[in-house]
Amino acid sequence: MFKFEGKEFEYFHHPHNNTRINERTVELPLVEYFLNKHSGQGMVEIGAVSPYYFKGSHLIYDLTDDHPRSVKKDALEVSVYDQALLSVSTIEHIGHDFGDIKDEMKAVRLLEKWL
Repeated sequence: MFKFEGKEFEYFHHPHNNTRINERTVELPLVEYFLNKHSGQGMVEIGAVSPYYFKGSHLIYDLTDDHPRSVKKDALEVSVYDQALLSVSTIEHIGHDFGDIKDEMKAVRLLEKWL
C-alpha cells in the first residue's frame, strides 16, 4: 500500500508490461482513481496507457501507439481546453523518435500549451 493526497492505494499488478517491477505499479492506481473521479466528464488522454489496463470511453491520442482506441495525432494538435487531462509517463517521449531526439523543445511547447 502507498498513500497519495491522504488516500491509500494498493500497488497495481498486471501482466501487461509487467507492472510489478516498474513505475506502473504506482501510476496505475492513480490512473484508475482519476478515471473514476472524472467518469462521465470530458476527458482527454495524451499517450495511450489506460486502455491497456482499464475500460473507458474517453478520447485517447498517441502518435505512435496502435491500440484500437488510440487516435494517431500529434499532441500539439489536440485541444484539451475544458477537459480533464490524463497523461501518464508520456511527456518524456514527446519530441523523440524511438530514442533519437527530433525536437528537443516540443515537450516544453506542449506543457506551455496545456498551462
